[in-house]
Amino acid sequence: MALMLKINLCMSGNKTTLYGIILALLLIMGSFSVFSQTEDLADSLITTPNSVPDTLSTSNVALTVDSASTDVINASIFYDAKDSIVFDAMQNKVFLYGEAVVKYQTMELSAAYIEYSFGENMACASSVLDTAGVKIGKPQMNDNGQQFTQDYLCYNFKTQKGYSTMSVTQEGDAIFIAEQSKRQSNEWIHIRKGKFTTCDAENPHYHFHLSKAIIIPDDKVVSGPLYLKVRKVPLPLGLPFGWFPTKNESSHGIILPGYGNANNLGYFLKDGGYYIPIGRNIDTRILGDIYSRGSWSVKNITNYKKRYKYSGNFNISRTVLKNSIPELPDFTKSTEFFIRWTHNQDPKSRPNSRFSANINFGTSNNFRNNLNSSQSDYLTNTFTSSVQWNKSFPGTPYNLTVNGRHTQNSSTGNVDLLLPGVTVNRTRRNLPISEWLGKTVGGKKWYDQIGFSYSANYENLLSENQSLIRWDEAPALIRRTQSGIRHTAALSSQAKMGFVTFTPSFNYNEYWSFKSVQASTDDLGDTSIDTLSTFSAARDWRVSGSFNTRFYGTFNFRKAKNLKAIRHVLTPQVGVAYVPYMNRDNYLYDDATGEVVTYSAFDAARFRPANSNEQFNLNFSLANNLEMKVRDRSATGQGSKANATKKQKIIENFLISGRYNMIADSLNLSDISMRGFTTLWKNVTLNVNSSHSAYDRDSLGRNIDTYLAQSQGRLLRLNRVNAAVGMNLRSKNKKGEKDMSNVDEQTLEAVNQNRRDYVDFTVPWSLNLNYTLGLNRTFQTETQRDSSILTQSVLFRGDVTIFTKWKIGIDSGYDLVAREFTPTTINVYWDLHCWEMTFNWIPFGIRQSFSIQLNVKSSLLQDLKLQARGGPGGFLF
Repeated sequence: MALMLKINLCMSGNKTTLYGIILALLLIMGSFSVFSQTEDLADSLITTPNSVPDTLSTSNVALTVDSASTDVINASIFYDAKDSIVFDAMQNKVFLYGEAVVKYQTMELSAAYIEYSFGENMACASSVLDTAGVKIGKPQMNDNGQQFTQDYLCYNFKTQKGYSTMSVTQEGDAIFIAEQSKRQSNEWIHIRKGKFTTCDAENPHYHFHLSKAIIIPDDKVVSGPLYLKVRKVPLPLGLPFGWFPTKNESSHGIILPGYGNANNLGYFLKDGGYYIPIGRNIDTRILGDIYSRGSWSVKNITNYKKRYKYSGNFNISRTVLKNSIPELPDFTKSTEFFIRWTHNQDPKSRPNSRFSANINFGTSNNFRNNLNSSQSDYLTNTFTSSVQWNKSFPGTPYNLTVNGRHTQNSSTGNVDLLLPGVTVNRTRRNLPISEWLGKTVGGKKWYDQIGFSYSANYENLLSENQSLIRWDEAPALIRRTQSGIRHTAALSSQAKMGFVTFTPSFNYNEYWSFKSVQASTDDLGDTSIDTLSTFSAARDWRVSGSFNTRFYGTFNFRKAKNLKAIRHVLTPQVGVAYVPYMNRDNYLYDDATGEVVTYSAFDAARFRPANSNEQFNLNFSLANNLEMKVRDRSATGQGSKANATKKQKIIENFLISGRYNMIADSLNLSDISMRGFTTLWKNVTLNVNSSHSAYDRDSLGRNIDTYLAQSQGRLLRLNRVNAAVGMNLRSKNKKGEKDMSNVDEQTLEAVNQNRRDYVDFTVPWSLNLNYTLGLNRTFQTETQRDSSILTQSVLFRGDVTIFTKWKIGIDSGYDLVAREFTPTTINVYWDLHCWEMTFNWIPFGIRQSFSIQLNVKSSLLQDLKLQARGGPGGFLF
């Protein structure tokens, strides 16, 4: 047997080499003893870094043993320690002190103390006590991503078996703590007197007590009898055996229902069902509700996501509601359904093509109950849907859009269904007029700034009541659809004329219809109006031009201490627009009623050209911006820092606009519109808009062609005014807390999709406050005066962290005129580390109800929960 021994010693400073010589002799003698007793270690390779401190019992000694034998270990063993390494040649052992580590293949063992036996190929590790008597440096073993922590551990590298006490094993969210555990060569772990939990606290807040169990890594855990304990308190919840999947993939499973009392519907079991994973990118849930008085509901929720490609979810439900008891007069029965589908495509997957969908379609009364609807769904009386595909063509100005839309009013039951809609669009580009004229020398001319844009839009629309949208009505519904094409073309340009900018434009629209409304007379002389499948076309146009510029005025205050200057920016705009006379109405005298019937050939068309009188309007507007420069009191220092200034907005925008029709025979001046916006403080905004008339009125409240300045000596009369003050306040993030900028992309996406459900403890409090004021003036013929209709309301939404992990939120408002609260919800969230409690309460109104739930956070035990729901009249835990 050939042996080779390598000893590397590194001395530092001025120390004598005597220590090195003595250490070398001891290692040589010990190594021969090791080799004579353990030939099966011959093929092992044991290495440590090759620096040696100034003691004989020290760490960082590099020991390499080479041999041709392959009886035992087929890979190298690496060991190291921060404090010291002690070799015992007589017992063939090495002792590692202080942050000791041993590595073999994919395994890594670390602890405060490790003892390795060459003869038995076994490493034993344990923690040590510090000066305060606290255990430090507990043994930790990592193997292929699995992590084990224990108080004491022995592991045989030859048999790949181990024994430990007070071991902690984690498989996904599952954490197992065992007083005694044995690891087998097939990596199965047998535990005795163990705990199963998902709480990662050193002393778990809850656990299932296991008499014995077997852990099969990346597969499952099978246990004997178990029961639930909260801290040290046992609860009367137990099972004769346990089976817990630990695979890193979804698995089939039963979803336990919630329960409660729904008043007229009776007691219920809600949202119970079955979970089915379908591949890596899609899963689905089949859920159902059942009520003691006969109502029931079934729904399917499917989620799908392919990273960097697309994501979405599909939800379809059917509900049969039976209110009260059939024998009572107030008994009602209704059948409802609803479909929801959202689909989002990652913009990076196909840069030149994008598909998206957001569908909300069903019966109007689907959300008119307290249990399967949110507050926002209940209060919404209009549901909209859209499906859209966009395609752009690189290198060209063209793009294509194909879409479908749906609008449904739950109050009236009216449904507008647009399917399909196709739009071809050409974005604005300057026309190469110089090239067409052959004048390419001498630079660009003014006409080279003329741009052309075009779009063609086809739509097919059905407007009908939801009660008539049935399969048996399909032929009639198709006949009642309205279809057509609208072409829109525009020429525009822009030219600088000194300090004035001139912008001319010409707009042309053409309307195509495939159905035409026409009047016909039969042989008996009776006249009727019919819709015929014939082609009709109409067109309109307008031409306009505007001039705009800017004037700046600055007022300096040199002697003022804080106010340095005020700047006023005026942006006037004056323009003209011409619209020709267009009237496409036809008139028919009805002999039977003696009335004149007005109709248009485009009454059955999707796009109907509007009638218009001839107009030659003078348009005018004046925008104002007012800012001031003040001393920055936050700046400190000398020289230029002491004289630092900052801008402060007074009025961000105040716009006055109107128009004057120069060819109208009367009432030439339109209403004067005023709009303003500014930021009062850092987080407080103000919006104001109003409408005013310059004309006097007759005794019936109609405008007459007499200016108020002539009859009453005042310029304008107020028609309406609306004002809104918004305030968004939030405290600073807690020190040491992470904000949303530090989370991973997947978590951020989940938060953005469920922003209202996200609880952010990094912000101690937040408040959104909005005050709205509306004033409408209406003329009263009895008093010959205006009466004012005033509306005022305050809407607020906020939350506050009252304790370390308690968050209370409220969403409400108050109508100051009616003196009553708007629909209100109060939410309480309590983070209990591995548990969480949520409480939702609607304190008054038709939806008065509550729900409370206490559950484990981990999805592994998502059915371990206590839940109660109810409303006026009772509830059930």
